[in-house]
Amino acid sequence: MKPVSSSIVSLVLVLIAVSSLASMISTLKIDSIVHGDLYRYGLYFNYGWAIPYWTMTIIVFGMGWFNIVVAVAFQFYVLIRGQKETLKSETSREPLLKLQPTKEEIIEIETKTTEKVEEHKEQESKPAEESEIETKETSTPPAETKEETQEKREETPILVGVPEEELQAAA
Repeated sequence: MKPVSSSIVSLVLVLIAVSSLASMISTLKIDSIVHGDLYRYGLYFNYGWAIPYWTMTIIVFGMGWFNIVVAVAFQFYVLIRGQKETLKSETSREPLLKLQPTKEEIIEIETKTTEKVEEHKEQESKPAEESEIETKETSTPPAETKEETQEKREETPILVGVPEEELQAAA
């Protein structure tokens, strides 16, 4: 629903609730006239007129309270729905406004990258027998130990953005 049509519906329901309240107050006034004044003027009690009178009074009060409860419930529904739409629009705008990560997000990102680096360090080396068999079959130089390869990685600089042809020509 559009906000304008929602406010018109709300206004109509409030007017219905107010008119229901006015009709209940009027029925109470009529009841006081019947039970107070008309008995002084000679009205005799009879079930012939009392039962329809009570029935109409119950119907007026039942419909009046029903209209009031529905109007109040609808007003709360509109209020809650409006708050949800406001929160939804704020959360959809939030990523656009967020330029810098929070400290918690930075810490989380750093811990994830640290965990990945530690996983690479903890790789198991092959048993000595298997490495000797592989070296004999492939006739490559003997396998380096884990510590030696780690030292070479730390010592060897990594060049970024340099094509491989230039590296080979320089060597």
